[in-house]
Amino acid sequence: MEGRILLGGSEGELRLTSAADTITIEAHGTLDAATVAAMAGAAAGALENGWDRVHIDLGHITGHTDDGLDALADLQGRYPPGAGRRIAYRASSDTGQEALLAAYSRAG
Repeated sequence: MEGRILLGGSEGELRLTSAADTITIEAHGTLDAATVAAMAGAAAGALENGWDRVHIDLGHITGHTDDGLDALADLQGRYPPGAGRRIAYRASSDTGQEALLAAYSRAG
């Protein structure tokens, strides 16, 4: 499965890919509240539809907004990262890693 979700009123975009029992939700562009809300909806839908693992990938974002970081902190509160969890957060870029760390600090 592959797909793309264009977000109205947002500078972000989501791309969905799957392999075996895992669906990956990639955020592209600016990580704002609308992008994170769409990620949360896609993650909840994937879990409800029987996917074993959901990877949230921030490696392709080009920037973030304060409301995007607040929304990401809320998402991490609902779906905390860690061993044995069905949701994992990834960020291979400096911008993605910065966003994850900033959201972790806001959540804690």
